Amino acid sequence: ALISVGLAPGLTNIMAAWCAARLDRIERIDIGLLFGLGDRHGEAAIGWMADRIFDKGRDRRVATMEFGFGEGRRRLHAVDFSDQHSLARTLPTDAAWTGVAFESRLSTAALFALGRVFAGSRLVRGASVALFKRLRFGSSLCNASVAVSGWSKGEPVTTSVHFSGAVEARVTAQLAALQFEQLLSGPIVAGVHHTHQVLDPAAVLEAVVARGIGQIAFGPVETRDGG
Repeated sequence: ALISVGLAPGLTNIMAAWCAARLDRIERIDIGLLFGLGDRHGEAAIGWMADRIFDKGRDRRVATMEFGFGEGRRRLHAVDFSDQHSLARTLPTDAAWTGVAFESRLSTAALFALGRVFAGSRLVRGASVALFKRLRFGSSLCNASVAVSGWSKGEPVTTSVHFSGAVEARVTAQLAALQFEQLLSGPIVAGVHHTHQVLDPAAVLEAVVARGIGQIAFGPVETRDGG
């Protein structure tokens, strides 16, 4: 069985594994997702995101991250995607998190502020979901960036990789199909595995571009200060 398939989890796991393989020791995995507001999402997906934004006990971490492809650095808000948990359990680090932003900085700030002020309110959550399903403005971009910080040859460094695609549902389906195809093309290992445990990250990233699913860009290896 192959789990963690699609975009996030799925491709984000693969991107993290690609970055981690270039370090001697991992300290932290940062995962960023950037979504357009002109895309269409299923009711269950919208409800899932709303449940996390309006969760009283959610992680309120905020950080900035580079997305490449002209998107620049964006302010991300922590959302409890499963990739951070599977990566923390299967890679040699327990510090992994996933943050989300929307293409409109104002909408991102407003939505997460609403979730903070009205945390636990079923009424406001329901109204927000109804409004989100009806509003359509902006693009259908679905971008992901992963940065892994650690050590290489005694130096503290960060490696990163960026993905740019459009229409999240279609991209997720295409990535899932690609990941299963990659699994079936090689020797099958018995058991239940996350994508990054049994697939070659470099081969998957190369196939993403070759199939026209999206674009991949590799960030420079950046030396960090301190230890």
